[in-house]
Amino acid sequence: MNENHISKEIPDGGLPAPGPEPGDFYTRSIDGRSLLIVRDGAGRTRRFLNQCRHRGARLLPDGARGCRRSFVCPYHAWRYDASGALKSLPRAEAFGALSWSDFDLVEITADDAAVGAATNEGSTP
Repeated sequence: MNENHISKEIPDGGLPAPGPEPGDFYTRSIDGRSLLIVRDGAGRTRRFLNQCRHRGARLLPDGARGCRRSFVCPYHAWRYDASGALKSLPRAEAFGALSWSDFDLVEITADDAAVGAATNEGSTP
């Protein structure tokens, strides 16, 4: 997926919304990139790369589905909320003056997701 490519062909990224409750999510692989699609606390659908910002480990396996308040990296236990914000990490003091917002999950716009969804028609989340 080219994260800089803009396409308006498929409304809302061509990806189904997660369930109606905050924290409802599913994962899906598009163009070799694993995405985490989640409903945040404000009721918005958010799309993130399904990988921790620390070492790039996948947060959840492709095809995962459910409802969670947070998503924890299995590698070093960095924890993100449904809005993609980094909320905790073990031994935070070891990172010094870490700017936490610099390590939020990478959000993918609906336009970016549309590019991948258009190439994966017929796939299910």
